[in-house]
Amino acid sequence: SPPAPSNVTVSYDHRAIIVDGRRRLLLAGAIHYPRSSPGMWPFLLERAKAAGLNAVDTYVFWGLHEPAPGVFDFHTDEKNLPHFLELAKKAGLFVVLRIGPYVCAEFNNGGFPVWLTQLPGVRTRTYEPQFLTYMEKFVRKTLEVVEPHLKRLDVGVPWIMCEQGERIDDMRRLSPSHPLMFTELWSGWFRLTHEPLTSRPASDLAFSAARFIAKSGSYVAYYMWHGGTNFGRMGGGPMMATSYDYDAPLDEYGFPHDPKHATLADLHAILNEFEDIIVGAEKVEIYKTR
Repeated sequence: SPPAPSNVTVSYDHRAIIVDGRRRLLLAGAIHYPRSSPGMWPFLLERAKAAGLNAVDTYVFWGLHEPAPGVFDFHTDEKNLPHFLELAKKAGLFVVLRIGPYVCAEFNNGGFPVWLTQLPGVRTRTYEPQFLTYMEKFVRKTLEVVEPHLKRLDVGVPWIMCEQGERIDDMRRLSPSHPLMFTELWSGWFRLTHEPLTSRPASDLAFSAARFIAKSGSYVAYYMWHGGTNFGRMGGGPMMATSYDYDAPLDEYGFPHDPKHATLADLHAILNEFEDIIVGAEKVEIYKTR
């Protein structure tokens, strides 16, 4: 399990994120806390850990936590972010907290509060002064709420998002002093009400993760590990289905979705067994056979 927050330092080198002086191969899975009931959180996190993940990834949803200007709620029902963090710690998982403030995530209004986008003159995702003022208040409040769980960070890590192929080699050439991070490896796709569920084969997903690590990647985050449900007006965009199953390794209700879940668990078992060897290698060579 991760050590107590007060004893943990986090930095990085060219190869990996370093936790307490040790390079780590981080295998993360996205679980959005408001897309499941709090009663589901313990077994979702425990099943993620049992499948070989060592981190959970989640956005923080501004519109959920500040329903009116200056009115914050981080403690009731599915908004109870501190409780989610405590359960992750209990399960032995690190947490990658993505504050946003814009999150996309097929979430209503991209995660922004509706009241914010209705204010005259506000232009989100810009340097417009009103937007920056409200955004700063939200970020500061979020940091205040999660402060007991924060690690001492030496930050500034770039990332690759959703792309592979030659772009990995390009990133290595452009940023030779930073680790390679795959922050959203899509396990499937979201569903619109008039469309069938999109499926990604287990073998393709596992190959994608293994290939990235073989090309010197040291952080892989599956989007999603558990998709869950769009409750109420949570879903963003027209015709968005209530289900956010995403063809994820854990299905909408939190049960293992095989063969995807079992295939990835087997892969993670191997990666975790040889973690120190993998991230200890300064250069990874890939040998092709006929």
